[in-house]
Amino acid sequence: MVRVPVKPVKEQLPLSSGAMSTGERNVMVNATFVHVMICVTIAVVLAMTALIFYRSQTVTEPTAAIVISGDRYEVGATIAIQERDSVMGVDGHDVVKATFTDDNQFVTPILVEPGEYRVLVTAADGEVLVDEGVAVGKWRMALVDLPASVVVIGSSSLPDVEVVISGEGRKREVVTLSAENNYRKTFHRPPGNDQLIVTRNGKVLLDQEVTIGAKSPSGPHIKPIVYPLIPRYPTDHAESAAAD
Repeated sequence: MVRVPVKPVKEQLPLSSGAMSTGERNVMVNATFVHVMICVTIAVVLAMTALIFYRSQTVTEPTAAIVISGDRYEVGATIAIQERDSVMGVDGHDVVKATFTDDNQFVTPILVEPGEYRVLVTAADGEVLVDEGVAVGKWRMALVDLPASVVVIGSSSLPDVEVVISGEGRKREVVTLSAENNYRKTFHRPPGNDQLIVTRNGKVLLDQEVTIGAKSPSGPHIKPIVYPLIPRYPTDHAESAAAD
C-alpha cells in the first residue's frame, strides 16, 4: 500500500485587534491630507485678511475730491492744490497742478486725499481768481466756484474803446480793448452791483448796471454776462457772442 504524504495545512490566524487593513490605512491618509489642507487654507485666508487690513491702515488713497466750477471764459486758467497745515497756518508743496478746460462742461474734478488744502486758481492773464482754504473729508466733495464773468467783446472796427467797471465799495477796473487782448476783456467780479461804462472818443457806447447774484454752495456756476459791442449780435447775446 502506497502512502501519500499529506502536507500540513497552515492555519490562518485571525487579524489581531491592533492590525489595520490596506483600505483603512488609505482612509487615514486621506483624512490627514484633508485636515492639513483645511489648516493651510485657513492660514492663507487669515494672512490675506491681515495684509488687506495692514494696507488699509498704511496706504492712503485719493478718496476725496475738489471740484472747480466755472465757465468758458476761464478756460486755460491754472489750478494749484497745495497741502495746508492748519496748526502752523502755512501751505506746503503743490499736490496737484491742472489746467481748467471744457472737457467736462467747464467743471474740473480733482481727486485728493482727505485733509486741508489751499486752492489757487490763476487766469491766463495772471489774475488770481480763487485763493482759499478747503477742508475735505473721506468720500466727500468740496465745490470751488470761480467768480462770475462779465465779458465785453469789441472788434478791430472799434479801436480805442475804454471799458470801466466799478461799484460802491467795490474794485474799479479800467481796460482799453486792443489787438493785444483780442478786443475782449473778461472781468471776474464777486456778487453785488456794478456799473459798466464803455466809451470811445468821449462817446458812451454802453452804460449798463450789472447785478451779479450770489451762488449756491452746491448749485451750478452762474452763466457769464456778455456785452458784445457789434450790432450784429442780438440783445440776448450770451451764447452767440461767446461762440465768436
